[in-house]
Formats: sequence, structure tokens, C-alpha cells
Amino acid sequence: MSEKACRPAWQQGIVDSVPIGVSFLVFGGIFGMLGLQAGLSTAENVLMSFFVHAGSAQFAVLPMLAEGAGFWAMVLVTLLLNSRYFLMGLSLAPYYSKQSRRFANLIAFFMSDEQYAITYNRIRLYGFDSAYILSVSLFLHLFWALGTWLGSIAGHLLPDPHRFGLEYSFTAMFLALSVGMLSSKVRVAVFLGCGAAACLLSAWSVNGLHVLAAGVLAFAAGYWRMPAGSNQMVEGEKPAG
Repeated sequence: MSEKACRPAWQQGIVDSVPIGVSFLVFGGIFGMLGLQAGLSTAENVLMSFFVHAGSAQFAVLPMLAEGAGFWAMVLVTLLLNSRYFLMGLSLAPYYSKQSRRFANLIAFFMSDEQYAITYNRIRLYGFDSAYILSVSLFLHLFWALGTWLGSIAGHLLPDPHRFGLEYSFTAMFLALSVGMLSSKVRVAVFLGCGAAACLLSAWSVNGLHVLAAGVLAFAAGYWRMPAGSNQMVEGEKPAG
């Protein structure tokens, strides 16, 4: 029996989250430093990461804060950038529909691209495990807030974080997460096609719309590939429960 099979689910969740957690420390640190430049205090940076927990939206509103943008304009940008989670939630609905509404609502707050990738891969390979999902969610959430705090208190040491190209660690992290999900030629084709569509649309769309459009294309491709009236799961998935 493998070490992974022997380890409790909540411990395995932490182990699986460590590589992403390290990236969260780096990227959260960058947000903390940029937040200081936008006029936020260390406490405001950390509170935003802790209660908003939406990296792309947090980065998007920083220049808006610096320019004195209105509250509802920032809410709209956040809504557009986070609209992709609606599609992610739809893909998880068959699993969470069997759980309590309180648990589903709790995990919905912690949903991020990384949390989704880790937990969905786990569900697909080993079935649904609430302890695993909760440990991943809490670990990544705390590391994002911790990274923000570290970046905020060290902001004076790196006055121009873009100079070091650290923001590209986020892109590398997403590519690494995608590898485990590219298990067939169809998935590779959808991944490349939707990625290309997002890149092309980014030149003309407002914040977040190109990501949402690419997500809709991926959702449509999955729906088209599923036979009408079929409840079959993706090959290799285990039933929830």
C-alpha cells in the first residue's frame, strides 16, 4: 500500500497543497508589496486577502484604488473576473449536491483556481472526501494571507517587485496544475484551443471577459462531447460519496 493511501485524508490534503502554498507565499507577497504602493496599509492588505480571497481580482482593483475609482466599479470588475467560478461550480455540482448546504457554502468561499484543480483531481481519482477538501481549502487560504503579510512587511526591501519578474510564478503554477488534468487528446485540444481564444480576446475585452468566454467555450466543448441524456462520468473518475 502506498504512503498516500496510508496517510489520513486531511494530512494528504496539506501535503498536496504545499507546492501551491509556496507559490502563494511568493504571489501573495507581490500583492502585499503592490498594495503598499497603492496606498493600503499592511492590515488592509492582509484583511483583503483574508476576506476577499480572490487573487486576480485583488490585483485588478489595486490601480483602481490608487486612482480613486468608485466602489461599484471595483465590485463590477471583481464580479467579471470571478465569474469563471460559476462554471467551476457547475462541474462540481454533482458531488456537492450530496453534501450539506452549510459545507457547500463554506467551500464555495474558499474556491480558487488552484483549490479547484487540486480537489477536482482528487475527486476524479479517489472520490469525494470532505476532510481532504477542507484541509486543502484552509491551507491555501492561510498561505495566501500569510504571503500577503510577509510581502507587506518586506515591501520596503523590494520597491519595484515587477523588476524581478516574480509575477510569472503564477503562470508557471497554473501550467503545472494543468498537467495532471490533460489526460486525453480531447482535453489537450480544449486546453490549447481555449487558451488561444483567451489570449486573442484579451486584446479587445474588458477585465475578466476573455477568461469567462474561454471558460464558456470549454464548458460547451464538454457538453458537446457528452452523449445526450448521459450521466456518465469522465473516464477514470470514481463516483462521489
